[in-house]
Amino acid sequence: MLANPRVQSTGTLYGYSVSQYSAFDSRDLAEAGFNLEARRGAFLVKTGFGALMGGAAESGGIDGQAAISYRF
Repeated sequence: MLANPRVQSTGTLYGYSVSQYSAFDSRDLAEAGFNLEARRGAFLVKTGFGALMGGAAESGGIDGQAAISYRF
């Protein structure tokens, strides 16, 4: 275990099995993403996306978010 910087962890989220690998000791990390916001009167819509890659694409992840709001 001490000679291997790659660590795997597993868990369950809302009934789905999730596995992840650490990017420990990786100096090659890249992150990209975007956010978009549109407003019309009292309504607001937001959306976004992001990605992270590390260790020559051996580790990575994505995320996304969306929101709709109304000001009153």
